Amino acid sequence: MEWANEYRTSEGNNVWMASTLRCNPVLTIAANAALSVFHQPGTYEKLHSFGQYWRDGLTHVLAEHEFVTMMIGDGFFAQVVFSANPVF
Repeated sequence: MEWANEYRTSEGNNVWMASTLRCNPVLTIAANAALSVFHQPGTYEKLHSFGQYWRDGLTHVLAEHEFVTMMIGDGFFAQVVFSANPVF
């Protein structure tokens, strides 16, 4: 990984590498483990189902407490917008 050392940028034989993992072996192992889970059959269906469950449940709880919100998101993504006005 010396070729990706950021302090070598002024030298001629180097490779610029910028990423979330940035040569961190622990994060690289965690990313590989996550990818192996994502490749398993049914993973995305479970994630989408959980996302819908999360959005529905959070919408219900916020409405019970009379918060004015909108829930946006798709699949396993969710975001609460504390506004009565559409954001899109």
